[in-house]
Amino acid sequence: MKGIVFNLLEEYITDVLGEDAYDAIVGECDLITREPFIGPGTYPDEDLVEIITKASDRTRQPVAALLKMFGRYAFPKIASRFPSFVLPYSHPKDFLKTV
Repeated sequence: MKGIVFNLLEEYITDVLGEDAYDAIVGECDLITREPFIGPGTYPDEDLVEIITKASDRTRQPVAALLKMFGRYAFPKIASRFPSFVLPYSHPKDFLKTV
């Protein structure tokens, strides 16, 4: 998974729950990655799942619902920051396969 997705997840959790909540969630995670997530980097999908799962536990939102809310939050930001990533695709699934 690309680092930009992790960065956007951090923004989302911070915007919704606050910076302290994000730090607490990540502190509870058993992540494979030890260094900070950097936009152009590539990281294990398992780390994203771990953060989402802990956020789900904290918010008592089902993982699927949390992912949907995050997707609605993140996609416009990706599209505005990186239009060249989105423009070549006519369907969201085609784009998502590249992230």
